[in-house]
Amino acid sequence: MGTALSLPAWLMAPPQFGAARMAHVRYRTRLLALMGAAVTIGLLPNELFLGHRIDFPLMVAFRTAMALALFFAALAVRRARQTTAASLSGTLGVFLLFLADLFLFPLGLLHRPPAALATAYTVTPIALIGISGIFPLALAEGVVLIAVVGTFFGGGLAAGLIPAGFDLGQAAWSAALLGLAVLWMQRVTLRSLAECDFSIRTDPLSGTFNRRATDEAGTAAVGGRYGLAVLFIDIDHFKPLNDRYGHACGDQVIRHLAQVLLENSRGEDIVGRIGGEEFLFLAPRTRLQGAKQIAGRIRRTLRQLPASCEEREVPFTVSIGIAEARQGETFGEVVKRADRAMYAAKQAGRDRVMTAPTAPGAPAEAVAEPD
Repeated sequence: MGTALSLPAWLMAPPQFGAARMAHVRYRTRLLALMGAAVTIGLLPNELFLGHRIDFPLMVAFRTAMALALFFAALAVRRARQTTAASLSGTLGVFLLFLADLFLFPLGLLHRPPAALATAYTVTPIALIGISGIFPLALAEGVVLIAVVGTFFGGGLAAGLIPAGFDLGQAAWSAALLGLAVLWMQRVTLRSLAECDFSIRTDPLSGTFNRRATDEAGTAAVGGRYGLAVLFIDIDHFKPLNDRYGHACGDQVIRHLAQVLLENSRGEDIVGRIGGEEFLFLAPRTRLQGAKQIAGRIRRTLRQLPASCEEREVPFTVSIGIAEARQGETFGEVVKRADRAMYAAKQAGRDRVMTAPTAPGAPAEAVAEPD
């Protein structure tokens, strides 16, 4: 099935969605780091009232250093390469800085901390587990993040950093419940972001990609090592069809063609509607001969299964132009050649397939019947 057929297919085909998700993760990580820097400085007045029980100059130095570290972490996340590894590493780094900032508070910076205050600071790992719910992480990513935070907490427990008044059993049970809730929240956040991204990139009438998403997918695919074939598909005599059957039936014809294109596509193929009755079919890892076979299947399917509207058949045909990407050619250039081949098919009588010439300046070539 084609990539744009459904949301699950979109989730499994992600260069575009993967990039959008990581951009979202990076954005939230930067905000979290900047918020942490502000909160770190904002805690100093609270600690000033601890009096003789704290080495306040040392605490100011510690808090300032941690605030600067979080601020520079935000800058580093912004400037890092936009890859999944860089984005997730940045998130993990900011979480570890938070843990070092607040969880290390009882490590001697307080001489005799009040139990309630020390307990408040040592619940930081649990709070961070809760905060991680805002990130659109896949299940494995969420489990790793929660495990790192839990390991940090366990290390503090093993080192005897937890104050005597801290109820470890209650905290562990609360953290476990919260961790499960956070994994569910991350799944919901990921799904919501995917649906939003899907709706932005999908043509509402046909259910295929819209022009923007098709251009992005084609630009990514045209640089591949194994070739890219572009089929430019246009419905023949669409205006007279609209005039005869009505615009509602015209819309049904567009939906029917989109379904036929998707049913004749493979998992990595891209189907996009780029104009009123114009579609692009992008076939990565496909040479000219393979593209001709795809075009033949599309035309055969349309002849065997015409569109239907108001319980009557609405037969129609398409003209198809095919171009195979040349070395060093941009996606826009490939589409232009496929478009010219499609117009050559129109001029030759419609309801046929023409291929763009391999040599510059040569005429388009008809694909011989049978398809």
